[in-house]
Amino acid sequence: MMLKLIILVINCVILTKSEYSYTRQNIDDRNVIIPPLIVKQPPKIVSFKKYESFELDCEAVGTAPIIYKWNFNGKIFDPSGLDDRVVIQPGIGTLIFTRPLKRDEGTYQCFASNSAGVSLSVVVDSRLAILESFIQQSETIHNVRLGHPLKLDCIPPKSFPIAFIYWVKELQESGITIPVETSDRISLDPEGNLHFSNAVSKDYNNGGFYSCVAQNDVTRTQQVGRRHYIHPNGKIVELMKPLIQWQMASHHIVLYGESIKLTCMFSGSPTPTVQWFLNKKYDFLESPRFKTENYGRELIISNVKFEDSNTYECVGTNSQSPTGIHRSVKLKVESQPYWQEKGKPESVEVSESDSAVFVCKALGLPKPVVNWYINGKAIGVLKNNEKRIIKEDVITFKNINKLDVGVIQCNATNKHGYVFANAYLNVLEEAPSILEHPKKLTIMSEQMNARINCLVVGTPQPIVTWNKGDEQLTGGRFLIDLKGHLSISKVFFVDSGLYTCNAYNKFGNTSSSGRLEVIRRTHIITKPRDIVIIRGSEAKFTCTATTDLNRISNLKIDWMKDGELFDYKDFDRVYKNEQDNSLTISGTIIHDTGRYSCYASNGIDSDVADANLIVQARPEPPIKVRSECFETHNQAKVRWSAGRVNYSPIINFIVEYNTSFTPDRWITAKRYVPSSIRQILVNLSPWNNYTFRVMAQNKIGVSLPSRASPKTCRTNIGRPKRNPKNVIVQGDLPDNLVIYWTPMLQSEHGGSKFRYLLKWKKANTTDQVIPKMWNTYEIMNWTYNHYTIKEVFKTYKPYVVQVIAKNEFGIAEEDAKIIRGYSGEGKPKVSVSNLNYNKTTLSANSVNLLWNDPIINDETIRGYFRGYLIQYWTENMHKDIVQEVEYIINEDIYAPRIRLPRQVSLLYNRTGETRKFYLSGLPSFTKIYVHIRIMNKFYVGPASNLLSIHTREGVPNRVSSFVYNKRGPTFIQVSWIISDNTLDQTIVGFKISFQIVSKEKIEQKIFVSNNLPADANTFRIHGLIPEKKYRITIFAFNILGMGKGAYIEASTTPATIPDPPVFTIEEIRSTSVSFLYESDQYSENPGSVFYVQYKRLGEYSWKKTFEQSDSIGTIRIITLDVNTPYEFRFVSRNSMDFVGFSEIIAIQTNDHEGFFYPIFYRTVWFWMSIIIIFVLIFIASFVIYYFKIRHIRWYTTKDTLADKVRKMEAQEAVKRMGFAGTSQSVNM
Repeated sequence: MMLKLIILVINCVILTKSEYSYTRQNIDDRNVIIPPLIVKQPPKIVSFKKYESFELDCEAVGTAPIIYKWNFNGKIFDPSGLDDRVVIQPGIGTLIFTRPLKRDEGTYQCFASNSAGVSLSVVVDSRLAILESFIQQSETIHNVRLGHPLKLDCIPPKSFPIAFIYWVKELQESGITIPVETSDRISLDPEGNLHFSNAVSKDYNNGGFYSCVAQNDVTRTQQVGRRHYIHPNGKIVELMKPLIQWQMASHHIVLYGESIKLTCMFSGSPTPTVQWFLNKKYDFLESPRFKTENYGRELIISNVKFEDSNTYECVGTNSQSPTGIHRSVKLKVESQPYWQEKGKPESVEVSESDSAVFVCKALGLPKPVVNWYINGKAIGVLKNNEKRIIKEDVITFKNINKLDVGVIQCNATNKHGYVFANAYLNVLEEAPSILEHPKKLTIMSEQMNARINCLVVGTPQPIVTWNKGDEQLTGGRFLIDLKGHLSISKVFFVDSGLYTCNAYNKFGNTSSSGRLEVIRRTHIITKPRDIVIIRGSEAKFTCTATTDLNRISNLKIDWMKDGELFDYKDFDRVYKNEQDNSLTISGTIIHDTGRYSCYASNGIDSDVADANLIVQARPEPPIKVRSECFETHNQAKVRWSAGRVNYSPIINFIVEYNTSFTPDRWITAKRYVPSSIRQILVNLSPWNNYTFRVMAQNKIGVSLPSRASPKTCRTNIGRPKRNPKNVIVQGDLPDNLVIYWTPMLQSEHGGSKFRYLLKWKKANTTDQVIPKMWNTYEIMNWTYNHYTIKEVFKTYKPYVVQVIAKNEFGIAEEDAKIIRGYSGEGKPKVSVSNLNYNKTTLSANSVNLLWNDPIINDETIRGYFRGYLIQYWTENMHKDIVQEVEYIINEDIYAPRIRLPRQVSLLYNRTGETRKFYLSGLPSFTKIYVHIRIMNKFYVGPASNLLSIHTREGVPNRVSSFVYNKRGPTFIQVSWIISDNTLDQTIVGFKISFQIVSKEKIEQKIFVSNNLPADANTFRIHGLIPEKKYRITIFAFNILGMGKGAYIEASTTPATIPDPPVFTIEEIRSTSVSFLYESDQYSENPGSVFYVQYKRLGEYSWKKTFEQSDSIGTIRIITLDVNTPYEFRFVSRNSMDFVGFSEIIAIQTNDHEGFFYPIFYRTVWFWMSIIIIFVLIFIASFVIYYFKIRHIRWYTTKDTLADKVRKMEAQEAVKRMGFAGTSQSVNM
C-alpha cells in the first residue's frame, strides 16, 4: 500500500508551455528524435455528475508518433469495449466520458511514449458528485430568555465536493423562505451552526421556522435540514457578560502562502465587541495581509509567511464586562515543497561521450525527501549504472551514449505535499539549424532594449555569433544568450542596419539575417498634474505626446488607474475626450483616489506619466465609542477611535449625548476636542440616562455620527445645576411687563416637580424707593418661555427680575442673576424740526439731510430711543406708498424681537442739536418728498415738516423687461423696454456686451462694436459659439455716462446646417469676380463664417476662398482664366461639421476688361433687354410721333390763323379807305 502511494505521488506532474523548450512545430522542423513531455493534463481531483459528459486531458509534445495509454486504478484501461461511452480523442490522449456512471469513479493516469522515452500525467482522482439528504430529525422548539445566547445545530449531510452551508427563515405571511443575514448578533460558525449572541423578541420571526440548507454546486441540488422554532421568553432583555460560543482549536497549522481564517464567537448582552491582538498589540491589523470580517469575529491572514507563526488573542467585551473574556490560538506555519531558484530540472541535449547534470532542489517544512525516476521507474529498481552518479538532489550522467536517452523525473515530498518535474536527456548529432529566424524588420525606439531572435539548435551546442554588416558584434551593449538571441541595450539611431545570425558546430553551419530600424521614441510633452478635490467635484487630467514622424498616425493615448487600463464602458462617470485625449471624472467618490497614468504608445514603444488624484471627503464616523460611568460624581468618561480620515486630516472631534427624555435629540457635550485626544470627561446633570456618540471634523466637513455607546450612564437625583438663561424684561404694551427666558431641557431638571420661580419688583428711580418685598409667581409648565404681568403699570418704568429653576429638592445650585428691564413703551411725543438739505451735496441719487433734535428723554420718547425713520416718496407715487430708511442710533441687542436696520449707504452721527444723514439710493431727475419720525422699540412718533427735493439728472437707470426672444447656434436676439423712471431722462443710446458663462468661470466681457440708437428696442448678436451659455448685458448711456447694466443668461442651440448668406454679383472681369454678401438677419440659423467655393464648369474638385467672419462684406476671386465658364456657390459654416451651401450659379469671365453677366443671368437678361429695348423704342416712337403731329398741327393752325388775320386786316383797311358797303372782295 505504501509503495502504491509513493508511485501515485511521484507520477504527479503539472507542466505548462513555458516548461518545455520546443513547440510541436519546432520539433517537426528538426530531423531528430525528441522524447515526449506531457504539456496538458487534468487537475488532481475531478468531480463529475452522472450522465453529464466530462474530459480528462492528456496532450504531449515530442517526436511523432506518440502513443497514449491510460491506467485505471493501477491497471491498463481500454475504453474500446464500453460502447463509445468512453473514448480517447484521436491525435491526442484526452479521455472523453460521454455518459459517465458511478463505476467510472477511480484513479486515472495517462502515459505518453515514443521511441525515446515515456512521460506520465498526474494521477487523477475521479469522483461522482453527490449530496445526500439530512438525517431525519423532528422539528425543534428553542425556549430562550431575552438576552441569553442560542445555538441552532446543523449536521451537514454527506457531500462531494463539500457542500456550501447557509440558513433560511420562513416569512410567515407569504410562506416563502429567505436567507438569514448575519450581523454583529447573528453568526455562522465554520461547522454550519447558527449562533445568536443574545436572543431578542424579533427572533420569534412571527412563528416562522429556521432551517439549515446544504448546496452542492456540481450536482446543482440542495437539501434542507430540520426546522427550528425560537420562542423568546421574558419582558426585558437581560444583561449578560460575554461567554465563548465557538472557537477553533487552540493549536493550528497553516501552510506557507495559503490563507487562514481564525474564528472566535462570543455571546453576551449587549452584543459583545470582538477585538484581536498580537503580542498585546492591536496595530498589527494595519498590514494589508491582515483583516477582520464578520463583525470582527474572524481574523483573516492572507499569503501566510513563516514569521506569522505566533499566538493570536481574541477578546470579547461588553458593558457588563469591560475587561472581557480572552481566548488564544497558537498558529504554526509550515509548507509543502516548492522549488528553490534554479532548483527545477531542465531537459538536456548532448553529444555522445558528453556529460549531463540534473538538479532537484526543493525547500519546505518539514524538509522534503528527493526521489529520482527514469521513464517512470524508480531509479532504485533499475540496473546499476556506473555512469550515473546520484548525490541526493543531484544526478550526473557521464560518458553518455544513445542508450541513456530517456525522461528523468524527480519528486520532492514531505507530509504536506510534493513537487514533481520531468526533463529529458537526449543524445544528438545535429548540424546547427535555426528554428526561429530573425524578423525581416524589427522596429525599436531609441533608448529601448532591442532583442533580435535567432533560436538555434544543434548538437553539440552550436556557437552563435552576430554581425552588423561586415562587423562582428562583441561585448558592451551587445549580448548573445545561450539560445542564440541577440540583445542590444539602449539602442541609438546608428544601430539601424542589417544584422546576421551565424551558427556553427562540427557538423555544419547556418545563418539568417534581419534588419533593425531605430526610430525616435514616444515622449509625453504635457504630463498630467496631481489633483486634490472634494468628493462630488469634477477631476480632469490632460496629457499630450509626440513620437517619430513615421509613426505619428499610430500614436494613441490611453489612461490607466493604478496600473490597469480603463474600460470606459464600465465607468459611466469617466469620459475620455478623443479630441485632446483628456480624462474627465465627474461626480468623484473616495474610491476614485489613486494613481492615474497617461499611457502614450505608437505600437512600438510607449511613455507613461503618472499623477495622483486625491478625493477628499468628510471623515468616516468614529468607531468603538465606549463610555465609563461615575454615578457618584455624575460624570462619564467617553472613549473612541478615529475612523477613516478620507485624505483630509481630522481637525477636531465633537462629542454629543442624548437622554431618555429626548432620545432623538442629540446635544453637544463638547464641540472642539483636539484631534490628538481620544477620550474626555463629561459632567452630567442629575436624574438622567445618558448615551454618547462622537463625530469627526476635517476641513471638508463633519462626519456622520458614530454608533451610540452601548452602555447607558445613569445619574442620581438632585437640585438643578443652573437657572434659565437669556432672561429679558420688557413690556409689549404701554401698561404691562413681560418676562422672557429660554426653557430648560428635561435633562436639566435634576428631579421631579420642576417649575420656574419668578420674582420681580420696581427698580430705583429719582422719585421712588425699591420696596423690600419681591412679588413672586411659579410657572409649573417647564416648556413656557415667558410670563406677562397684567397689573396696571406706568409706561416705560424700570423693574428688576429673577427667574429661578426649582424642583422637589429645592432651587438651583447657582445664584440667579438680577435682570433689569422696563414696562411697555408708548408713542413718542416729539419730532425733529427744521428738516432741510444741503444743496451742495445734492446729486442724481443722494443728498445730505439736516435737522434739529428735540429734547430726548424717557418722558418725550416714552421708550428706548432707537433713532429716526426717514420716509420718502416721489411725486408720481401715492403718499401711502413710501420708501423707508432707519437711522439707528442705539440698537437694543437684548430685545426678544430685534429690529435690524435697513441697508444704509453711510451714517453720520454728531452730538449737539443738529444731525446730518446721507440719504442715498434715490431715483435721478425726480421730485422727492421727505419727512422724519423718531423711533423707540415699538412705536414711531409724529412726522416732521415736509421737505421737497428735486434730484439732478444722472446716468440712465437699468432697462426693464430685458429678455431674449430668438436664439440659434450662433446668435441670440434680445429686446428691452425703457423703465418708467427713465422716460424723463435723455438717453443717447445703448451698449450691449456678451460673455461665456460656465461652471468654472465667467470669461472676459466682449462689447458689440456698434452702439445702438436711443430708439432701438431689439438687437441680434451674431458670431456666437453653438451650445454655449452666454451672459448678455445692456447699458443705457447719455452724455453723463453709462448707467447700470441689466443682464440675462441664455444658451445657443446645437449646431446644425446653417442658412447660406444673401449675395449679389458686384463685378465680373476677365480674370476675377467680386461678390457682395450679407448674413440673413432674419434667419433662425445663420452662419458664423463665410466663403465661396468655385470650379471650372465640368470639373470635380472645388476650390475655396479665405474664410470671413464679418456678417456683411465683399469676396473677390482673382487668378481666373479669361473667357471661361465657372460654377460658384456661397458657403456658411458654424463649425467644422456643419456647413450650408447656396444654389450653384454659373458665370463666364469676360474676354476683355469690362462687366459681364453670368450665363444664367445673361439668358434672363437677354429677353428682358429685348423687351426693355422694344418698350423704349415704342415709347421713343410715341414721343417723337406725338411731338411731330403736334408740330404739324401747329403749323397748319398757324397758316390758317395768318390767313384769317390778313383777311381781317384787309377788311379793316377797306373800311378806313371808304370802300365799305361794296361787294367787291379784296384778295390779299
